[in-house]
Amino acid sequence: MKNKVIILEYFISLNPNLSDINNSTKNEGIKLTENFCNILSKDCLDTEFYILKNYKIKLSVEKKIKFLITKTKNDWIEVIKKFDLETKIILIAPETENIYMKMGTVIQGLGYKMLNSNLTTIDLCSSKIKLIEKLDQLKIPHVKRYNEENKIKKELILKPDNSTGSENIFILKKRKRLKKIKNKIKFKYILQKLHSGKTGSFSMICLNGRNVLLTCNKQLTKRNKKTIKQVGLDNGKYEKYRTKFKFLANLISDNFKGLFGYVGVDVIKIKSEWRVLEINARLTSSIIDIDKTYNNKVSDIIRNIYLGRSLELEKKVILKKSKKIIF
Repeated sequence: MKNKVIILEYFISLNPNLSDINNSTKNEGIKLTENFCNILSKDCLDTEFYILKNYKIKLSVEKKIKFLITKTKNDWIEVIKKFDLETKIILIAPETENIYMKMGTVIQGLGYKMLNSNLTTIDLCSSKIKLIEKLDQLKIPHVKRYNEENKIKKELILKPDNSTGSENIFILKKRKRLKKIKNKIKFKYILQKLHSGKTGSFSMICLNGRNVLLTCNKQLTKRNKKTIKQVGLDNGKYEKYRTKFKFLANLISDNFKGLFGYVGVDVIKIKSEWRVLEINARLTSSIIDIDKTYNNKVSDIIRNIYLGRSLELEKKVILKKSKKIIF
């Protein structure tokens, strides 16, 4: 009997009319899912792969990958319940409104095994406030939380405690604007100083406190007077910082042993030190065209962690050519 794996990506699976999903978010989810599934299924004969998707979404994947169709927001639960409990599920979901944690709790409550980080780690990484407190405790270099009682001397950035990407981010220069925004928003938030250093990210594969560092990327951002937004990334552009990123990757994986599989970390360079901004305990957009940016070993490492739960520490990824990904 073949093994079965279901890939459940939130943005292309759950929304029945797609009206509240902007095109860039939808397209990012589609590209991410397509590339991930094609990597997993390549030369794999002993596993059946399924993608759970809304009936309006079109995907271009290998023919052997099957689709599970949803039409309403909640029928994904009934769809996966048709599979036996030996079926593995890979969940790709945003931290916004704690969606990732809520869906993971439902899936595990049904008795299915997720090929994701454990729920404790997902909960920790989904909250910027909890994560910063933990990083501070562990003395891992990070961007500290701003004390709201202090005088605003430099520009601040206000971000939701639970969010994905650049949603609901505000730049503040004066106390008056902070009060104005606080009166409008209904979510828990975090304040940090807005640093002007280089912004980047790296991805790694994690298992039991160890990791293989995959991509080293430059983040592409767009800023105006009121907000700042990530519009894409240049995959492989920051290979010159691989040693620095590996140092952070080792600190993170060693102290967050619940991390499993593909993990993305956002970082910023302040003076001469790279510091952690966020840890995404899930698949990120850096996987898009990863097999075109890096050598074939990167696909082997990803495939083996999800299908064999083995971490191939001896394999080294090599950059072929950096590639820009625009959301």
